[in-house]
Amino acid sequence: PLPSALSAQPHLPDPAADPGVVAYSPGPGGSPRIPVTLGGHDFLAVLDTAAERALILDESYLERLAIDGELVAGPMIMTPGMGRLETKEGRVAGELVAGSARLRSPPALFHRMREPEVLLGGGFLRGYVLTLDQANRRLRLAEPPAPEAEPADAGEPGGG
Repeated sequence: PLPSALSAQPHLPDPAADPGVVAYSPGPGGSPRIPVTLGGHDFLAVLDTAAERALILDESYLERLAIDGELVAGPMIMTPGMGRLETKEGRVAGELVAGSARLRSPPALFHRMREPEVLLGGGFLRGYVLTLDQANRRLRLAEPPAPEAEPADAGEPGGG
């Protein structure tokens, strides 16, 4: 479960009118698949709210993406139908852009997948409010509103 807010609105504006809105198509299991730019390359990424990592990619993407720093051995994982898999961890050089959401040098986990995928997980999504317009297959990732500041004297003895 993500601490970010998930909301549904009747209609989001057309992506051409609002750069924060992106059209999506159904991905595996109906999860939204959206266009993203990662390290200067365009991909379609599946939103995977159950994934703890920010970014999970098939290991074949290592041939196309530059790594910022060192690529290290990651944890062993169990996957349905594929068993135990070795992983690699590193930061992708450049920026991850999804609508108006941006993350420099995003941390990524790489492993072999049945079908090469780019997954945007909770580690990225939790910093944003995700709004879905299911009727028009549009979504917005927006920064959450700033918390309201408490009065300076709140909680002070004798304060208001």
